[in-house]
Amino acid sequence: MPDQPPNLNPAVAQKKFSCPSCGGEAQWNPAKKLLVCPFCGTTSPAEAELAAGGGETIVEHDLVAALRGLPDSARGWQADKTAVKCQSCQAISVFDAKVPETQVRDSLRGWYGSRWFAPNKLK
Repeated sequence: MPDQPPNLNPAVAQKKFSCPSCGGEAQWNPAKKLLVCPFCGTTSPAEAELAAGGGETIVEHDLVAALRGLPDSARGWQADKTAVKCQSCQAISVFDAKVPETQVRDSLRGWYGSRWFAPNKLK
């Protein structure tokens, strides 16, 4: 038998029924033909719940497919990054672009100047 394609129909969630006494989620008991609360044991008729709910169904959408369908510009989660490549070992370091380059340069020069063991040429 050839492989069958996966089921592409979206899953449909049915309405949940709440217990009239405690508010917990009541479950259908086929033997009693009633909704039974597993927390407090209260039973209630399903017809009243179904009539009140109107038979609504909730359609579940595939999150992965929706996220893959978004263009990168619409995601809004990507921060600007700056990549720096070392000229001697070729390692690449990636930094958040939060501090301006001039401020970084001034901070490094100030740090170099504060090192009293550093060679004079470093300053």
